[in-house]
Amino acid sequence: MSFQKILVPLNPSPLASIAFEQALDLARCQRAELCLIYCMPHLNEAPPVPHTTAGAGASWRTPTEMGFEPAPVEVFPAQSAPPLPEQEPAWLQSYCQQASEQGVEVRSDCFVGVADTGARICEIARQWKVDLIIIGHTGRTGLAEAVLGSTSNHVFHHAPCAVLTIPE
Repeated sequence: MSFQKILVPLNPSPLASIAFEQALDLARCQRAELCLIYCMPHLNEAPPVPHTTAGAGASWRTPTEMGFEPAPVEVFPAQSAPPLPEQEPAWLQSYCQQASEQGVEVRSDCFVGVADTGARICEIARQWKVDLIIIGHTGRTGLAEAVLGSTSNHVFHHAPCAVLTIPE
């Protein structure tokens, strides 16, 4: 199987770095274009999730109250939006430079305010007509996946092309 365009959704994490390295190797071998994207999610707090306790009836608790520690984010007032980056983050520019230096054609873009990252990745894959998506998978399962979601799981089940997941 040969690939012409490889999409790699990235963020500033060690797992994303591993996914990039795998994608770069494959793009170099296949002489494929590497499409790098960063989807910055909405910075609003996660919605509360239902919680029941024996005999107490239903109540609502946030993921933090249930013991999940969210990554630190800058919170903006409801009336203002997060500032748009003037340019791609330095780490994404570094990935693009590495690919170019190895003779791989590279394309990149940032998407700010993405409500559903998995759906957006699938939409970009359709629009850019990619053959393969390479994405990191943190291994979140069960309740953690139900509460926090799994971008890689959504992409795996809804992508319009082949998907390669890189485990944590």
